[in-house]
Amino acid sequence: MNAVLTELLSTHSVTAPSGRIFQTTVGVSREDASFISDIINADPEIVRTLEVGCALGFSSLAICESTKARSGAHHTIVDPFQVSGWEELGVFHLRKAGLDHFELVTEGSEFALPRLAKQMPESLDLVFIDGDHTFEYTLVDLFFSDRLVRKGGYILVDDASWHTVARAIYEYLVGNKKYRFHARHAGRRAPAKAMLANAARPMATKGILRHLPDAVATKLMAVDLGDMVAFQKTG
Repeated sequence: MNAVLTELLSTHSVTAPSGRIFQTTVGVSREDASFISDIINADPEIVRTLEVGCALGFSSLAICESTKARSGAHHTIVDPFQVSGWEELGVFHLRKAGLDHFELVTEGSEFALPRLAKQMPESLDLVFIDGDHTFEYTLVDLFFSDRLVRKGGYILVDDASWHTVARAIYEYLVGNKKYRFHARHAGRRAPAKAMLANAARPMATKGILRHLPDAVATKLMAVDLGDMVAFQKTG
């Protein structure tokens, strides 16, 4: 973990040049950043990456730090609010850390991802999704991320414990596409939630969740996936 990210994770707020103060709780946690880094560090073939949502740049720092020494490394950041909303703090932190193998796309993912998928289909090694967490936006991000990721590549999703996000993951990625569960960062769970998660995985594998009442199925899905989840494309 680079020094800039370490410093950011140890503070409670960041002040932009305009004087506006941003709370660092909007970024991924130390455990989340380590989860991302561990996946990349374990697979030397991860070189070309993309993320939806940058904000203060915590996840961008974790990704770019892990790939910086790899030949051909390139990271695409899709964030329509990086300039207008976040005052370019994510990009600023990347440059402060000496990381420059990235490009910023200031379009919404619903516009940028279809264009990128057409330009470079199945060319990415890893996509990290942390954008709009509504069901429809998560579904769009997953749909086009699948078209961007090569076989053997990874899709990581943050805040998978949100019911809307969990539903999109199960209904689309797990239910319809060829991916295998790779890893999850579960966060702090109560024993009862851990038991539910253990029960949900075999149910999901057998397709039982799809036949349960929506409210019950979605709750089990969210508990099962944890705070952040990674899938690997198998076909």
